[in-house]
Amino acid sequence: MTEITYKVSGKPAESLVIPTEQPVTILVHQQGIRVDVPTADLILDSRIVLNFLDTLNERDWQHASTSEVFPFLFKQVFTSEEEVPIPKTLQDLKEGDLGVQWISGMIIMVVEAMFRAADTKTPLKIFIREIESHLHPKTQRTVMNLLHTLTNGNCTTE
Repeated sequence: MTEITYKVSGKPAESLVIPTEQPVTILVHQQGIRVDVPTADLILDSRIVLNFLDTLNERDWQHASTSEVFPFLFKQVFTSEEEVPIPKTLQDLKEGDLGVQWISGMIIMVVEAMFRAADTKTPLKIFIREIESHLHPKTQRTVMNLLHTLTNGNCTTE
């Protein structure tokens, strides 16, 4: 079971308990409500991810962005109709669109967490706050493609 807590206008409200058998739980809430998942192994929001990118070096970016998995996942969000290329260098990434930075960093952090969980054979709970951050509404709808791919383990290009 996963406990989810939330606050309305800064004041604690009731907690929800969601069965962990569900691979993905999506909560869509109105403004003024803060949702937390205290049992999550990895909590991401755009601030955490953008700070993570500040710690990344060019070698790590090249390793991640040219892997077999990254381009496949990147294109789940930035479809061919969007014509958003993967930044060639870390500098290109950091000087580019915040939405591309957010999705790129999130992919790297989630995939690394998935690899660690697979190595240790432990279940993984990831909480992503405001996944639509920094994205154009047209692109926001494609984020679900990424989540579907990640939760189903279909991260191969074949």
